[in-house]
Amino acid sequence: MHGISMQFNKKYLFIALALAALLFVAGCTNFFEPGQVSDCEKLQTETEQENCYMQVAANYKDLSVCDKILGLSFREGCYSSIGISKPDLSICEKISDQNEKYGCYSGVAFNTRNLSICEELIQDQYWKEHCYSGMATAKLDPSLCEKIQGQLEKDRCYESVALFKRDPSLCEKIQSQAWKDNCYSDVASAASMLK
Repeated sequence: MHGISMQFNKKYLFIALALAALLFVAGCTNFFEPGQVSDCEKLQTETEQENCYMQVAANYKDLSVCDKILGLSFREGCYSSIGISKPDLSICEKISDQNEKYGCYSGVAFNTRNLSICEELIQDQYWKEHCYSGMATAKLDPSLCEKIQGQLEKDRCYESVALFKRDPSLCEKIQSQAWKDNCYSDVASAASMLK
């Protein structure tokens, strides 16, 4: 009986030591996950703080947290993230970098399924076509791909809509043979995953 008691105590001792070791390792490792702005302010470097602010702002969709970010590109990236997630065009307006602003507009258009944003607010051809492609996918409407002038982006648009609709007939509209073959393959793979 004494042997069983001793074995039982060793088992608990081993578990206690394992837990102590685990707590020690966890304490020595940075498992930081921001919850509040005050957590970010405790971090040592400006880069760590800015990344933390971006995470807190995204978690709470709180634009005021973005204003704590000193670096302009990080701050505007934060604005874009919040503008897209809310979705709110007025937040995109706070962005001075045209590429970041157009990316924000495009994201808001996608989330709201509002085609007029692509047509009226985006002046840059690349971003306008990117927006049309996103809208075609969001609305599962291949006719929107026709608004795209660049053949590569148009091919991508048809492939994306074909994939999400699981409609291989749309692959036929793709000009590039390589993209067309890829489209057929991707649609077939997607369809087989549903079976």
